[in-house]
Amino acid sequence: MKNETKLLNCPFCGGEAEILEHDNGWAIWHCIMCKNCKASQEWRKGYTKEEAIKAWNTRVPMESI
Repeated sequence: MKNETKLLNCPFCGGEAEILEHDNGWAIWHCIMCKNCKASQEWRKGYTKEEAIKAWNTRVPMESI
């Protein structure tokens, strides 16, 4: 069984994030969104769960900007 990478908390508010998935019949789209402040990355066609998680987990926290 493949280990899924842990989703880090929101870099803006520290809230819990969730993986959103949309299947429109010809492509599956993934996006990560904070359950608290609703910050999210853009939806991308063909973005795998792993790619979406990696992009979310490597975002720069607000205090670093």
